[in-house]
Amino acid sequence: MCRLKVILVFFLCFFSSLSNLFADDLVDKNFLLQVLDQLKKKKNFDDNLQNLKEEQKKFWSQISPYSYDDLFKSNEGSENTVFPYNFLYQRGRFLTHEDESKSRLSRCYKVFVNKKNQMTKVSYGGMRTSTPRSYKKQPGWTFSYCVGEDVESDDESVLYFFHGAVGSIQNWVNRRALATLRHIWRKQSKLPKWVSISLGRLSLAADRGNEEKILETIIPYVENELGPLSSKPIKKRYGLGVSLGGANLTHLLLKKQNFFHSAALICPAISVVEHASSNKEIARYLERTKAYGLLIKTVLHLLPPSFKDKNYYRSVDPLILGQTLFGPQTASLYVQTSSRDEFGFQEGGKLLAMLARGRGVDVSYDELEGSHCVVDPKRIVSFFHKKPSSRM
Repeated sequence: MCRLKVILVFFLCFFSSLSNLFADDLVDKNFLLQVLDQLKKKKNFDDNLQNLKEEQKKFWSQISPYSYDDLFKSNEGSENTVFPYNFLYQRGRFLTHEDESKSRLSRCYKVFVNKKNQMTKVSYGGMRTSTPRSYKKQPGWTFSYCVGEDVESDDESVLYFFHGAVGSIQNWVNRRALATLRHIWRKQSKLPKWVSISLGRLSLAADRGNEEKILETIIPYVENELGPLSSKPIKKRYGLGVSLGGANLTHLLLKKQNFFHSAALICPAISVVEHASSNKEIARYLERTKAYGLLIKTVLHLLPPSFKDKNYYRSVDPLILGQTLFGPQTASLYVQTSSRDEFGFQEGGKLLAMLARGRGVDVSYDELEGSHCVVDPKRIVSFFHKKPSSRM
C-alpha cells in the first residue's frame, strides 16, 4: 500500500557559499548560517537546533503569526478544520452541494500537442480519455486542465491549483479539504475563477522541457480559455500546490517572478536528499525526519532521468535557485507542513521558509500535527486574504 503514496521529490546535496546570502536586519543571520552549514556538511543538525532554541524562537517570530511553542502542538482550536490530504484518505470525495449550487461552470479537457505543435482538445475522462487520430500519426506531448468559476466569482482573480503525486486536475473539486477551503473562502469573499493544470500524475515542472511547456504554452492557452468567462483582465493570480504540486509551484514562482500575487505551498515535496546521496546520508535523513525508508527509496528510484544528471538537478533545485532568485519581488509565501510527514518534507519546507525569509520574501510558516499533507483550509484562506507585509 505504501507505493500508493509515492511522490517525487526535489532534493539538495550541497549549498553554495552563503556568506553574503542574507540581507542585514532581516532575521538572526548567524543562526540561519549555522543551521544551513550543518546541512551542507551532511551532519545531523538536531543538536544544533536544540542548542540554539532561543535564537530559533526569534526566527519563528519573524515568519509565523503563531507562537513558536504552538507550532509543534496539535494546533489547539483548529481540530475541526484540519483534514488529511493524501491518496488513501480521499477516494470517493465528490463535489459538495454548495459547489453544485454556487458554481456556474466547471469543465475539464485533455489537450494533445503533436510534433507540428497542432493542438487537439477533447473532454477529460481520466484514463478513459480517447486519443485523437491526428495525434496518433504525429505523437508529441499532452497536458490536461480544468477551469471553473462561481455564479458570483471574483472576475479579476484566478487561483491556480497544482495537484500532488498520483493525483489529477480534478482534485481541486473532489478533495474534502479543498471543498472546505472553498466554503470558508466564500464566507469571506467571492471565490476567484480557478484553474487546475497538469502534465501528468507524476510530472515535475523542473523536469527537462516542462518549465517551457507550462509557461510558454499551457498557461497562455488556459488563460485564453478563461477569456469568455469575463471581459475583465486578470489582476491577481493565486497559487496553491499540494505535495508534488507544492514543489512544482515553487519552481514556477521562482522562474516567473511577479506572475503570482501570493502562493500557498502545502507539504511541498522538497528534501535535502538527492539521487546521488549515500546510504549513510539517507540514514541520517531518516533519523532526523522519521521518514519511511521504503518511501524514500521508491521516490529516488522513480526520479526522472534528468534529475539523475547531477549538474542539471542542481540547476533546478529550489533551495539552490532560491539563493539567487528569492527576493522582495517574489510572491508572498505560506508554507504549511506536517510534523510526522512520512517523506520528511517538513524539513525541506522549513528550510525553504528560512531561505525565502532571509532573502526578504514575505513568508508565513506553520507545522501542523499529523502525517503527510494534513491541511488546515482556514489558515490557507486567511493567508490569501491578508494584506502583504511591507517588503524589506
